[in-house]
Amino acid sequence: MLEHNKIYLMDCMVGMRQFPDKYFSLAIVDPPYGITDKNGNDVMTGGRLDKYGNPYGANMLKPTAAYFEELFRVSRHQIVFGYNHLSDMLPPAKEFIFWYKHQPAPSFADGELAWTSFPGNAKCFSFPYYASVGMDKDMKRQHPMQKPIPIYAWILKTYGEQAGLAGGGHHIGHPRRQRIKPRCLLPGGRRFCGVRD
Repeated sequence: MLEHNKIYLMDCMVGMRQFPDKYFSLAIVDPPYGITDKNGNDVMTGGRLDKYGNPYGANMLKPTAAYFEELFRVSRHQIVFGYNHLSDMLPPAKEFIFWYKHQPAPSFADGELAWTSFPGNAKCFSFPYYASVGMDKDMKRQHPMQKPIPIYAWILKTYGEQAGLAGGGHHIGHPRRQRIKPRCLLPGGRRFCGVRD
């Protein structure tokens, strides 16, 4: 079984199979959304995000049903970013998260949806994040789909009672950098295990 408080560069399916059923209290994941244009091309390719890594694998390769089966097996609760793109692969959600980005450009989405397994009411996290607005001052962008630390801090505060352990996603760093650090430190002595492929 993988050790706590470490990040592993490996296939996430291989990593999850090393843990018993319902091992994690909370899995926070940000899988590729399978976003393509009308011609089947990655909508991010050739754009400003290319310099942070190849957006193809980060954006276009939609997860399989087997991925979600393994995710639900290994964790008691889940938060999955990209609900608006992955709704056909997830059960209905009563308590989803809307991240309001204050996006001023009408050609971009106002925010993002995250699916959760919790039974409460929908929640909104308001945090401006576009262009250079909202970027972490002490940490450079490492991944084309990278999210800011405050949203993870808010998730852990909001769902803290359930988050004894948390699992990984794009917030743990870019897999092709020599140094990989967690995108946020878990408060209150919580343990984590991060897996990136």
